[in-house]
Parts: sequence; C-alpha cells; structure tokens
Amino acid sequence: MMRSVRVRTATLAAAACVVATSLAASAVDTPAAGTSPAAATPAGASRSASPRTLRDYGAVPTGPIEEKTTVQGKPETSLAGVWLLVARAEIVPGKFRNFPQIFKITQGTDGVKFQLLDLKLPEDVQQSVSDANRKVVAWAPTPEMVQELKQNWSTLPVLKEKYIDEFLYGKITYAVVAPDQYAAAFGGTPNDEMKKLLDGTKLAFKVEEAYRPRDLGPDSRIAQMVSRTTVYGVKSADANTIAGTQSMALIAVGASSPIPYAFGGPFTMYRLA
Repeated sequence: MMRSVRVRTATLAAAACVVATSLAASAVDTPAAGTSPAAATPAGASRSASPRTLRDYGAVPTGPIEEKTTVQGKPETSLAGVWLLVARAEIVPGKFRNFPQIFKITQGTDGVKFQLLDLKLPEDVQQSVSDANRKVVAWAPTPEMVQELKQNWSTLPVLKEKYIDEFLYGKITYAVVAPDQYAAAFGGTPNDEMKKLLDGTKLAFKVEEAYRPRDLGPDSRIAQMVSRTTVYGVKSADANTIAGTQSMALIAVGASSPIPYAFGGPFTMYRLA
C-alpha cells in the first residue's frame, strides 16, 4: 500500500529535492551497493571518470502536451489572463523549492481553460530561480523581472528539449472549483490539512501533471518523476496578483513501489497580460 511521506529531515529533504528535479545541478549518480564501478560507468567513459551529474544524462525532445480543464460550480474570482505562477514547496521548515510556470487562462462559454506555456525563461530570471533553489530559499520575481516578462512573454522561445532536472510534460488536467463544490471535488470530507488549505478561500484549482518517461540506461540510479498534483487555494486576488497556499504531491519511480512526497507552502501568481 502506498502512503504519502511527509519529509521532515534535512537528509530526506535533499533526496526529495533531487527527485523533484534536484536541489543542485551537481547531484551525482552513484553506483548501487554491490555494483562494480565498471557497471556503473557510462559507456565510453573511463573507470576513473567522475560520477555523472544530472546534466550528463543529456537532453531529450519535448512533445505535445495533452491538456484538459473542468470547472465545478461557478467561481466568482476571475483567473483570465497570462500569469507567472510560483509555487513554493516548503521541504522542511524555512527551506523551499520554487516551481515557476507560465499559464494562459482564457474565459469561454463553458468556463475557464488553462494552457501551460512551456517557455524558456529569460536568463536573468532563470538564474535568479536557480540561485534561490540552490540556497533553498523562497523566490519571488523582482518588479523589474515582472515587467520584463510582461513585455516579452509572447516572444519567449518554447522549450524544445529538456534535461533530467526539468519536467517533461505529457498530460496535464486542471480542475477549477467554486467553494460550494469543495466537498464533491476533494473527496467528501477533507482531511485537516485540506480543510486548512481551503478555509476562507475564494476558489481552488487543482493541477495534475503526468510526465513522460526517459530512457536513462540500465546503470542509472535516478528516480524519475512520474507525476505532480498540486491543489491551490486562492485566498486573495487583485488586478495584478493572486495568492494563497498550495499542497503538492509528487510521485517518483521506486525500486519496488512508487515513492510519494508531499509538501505544502505558499504560492503567488503574477499577471503578465
């Protein structure tokens, strides 16, 4: 039986962050116990070569993303626009992993529709995010970064390939839920953690991401991410920002069974258009 693991120690937090796209690009692939060094050495490399970093696995092409949005109830808060969403997962108290994404949300006759814009962030923005993740601190864009993204988001290049420490999206489903539909949407009687997340919110939305598998070779010790499910509870909203708390569940491939991780934390959406 699979159960959610709430990570509370620095050692497990570091491992969780490697699973959840790595705390640092220098994380290495080490041989399994009982495995000879030769068996764990990449083809074409010498036995004395340094262990592989995540980037040594190379990049793989991205592909089309299957997306679907459902709406439950009639949310009164508008999500329409182009947004930089930053989820801040608190891996241990006071230590964060940041997950920035750009979404285009449109309002149609059947309700809102989400679309992930899988774009390459400007170098200064990406470097700022990477620095924050390396230091394990919460990240927020500066006003100058937000302005830069407002001006340039529509011309940012679509990511055509990704490394092992980047999510390789295959399918994303979205559910936007009005408060009077929370019981139906979140399984009848929510647990205490979900009650706290949803209490006093204007609406909630859930994003379920399924990732494409990669061929890493028989000697890899990397636990690939399978999926990430995040519930966002919107507690405040104005013309330029939407904010609240989120609950994030990640699942990685394990040796004998899936490995689940669960993190909470704040999130903020910054309007780009």
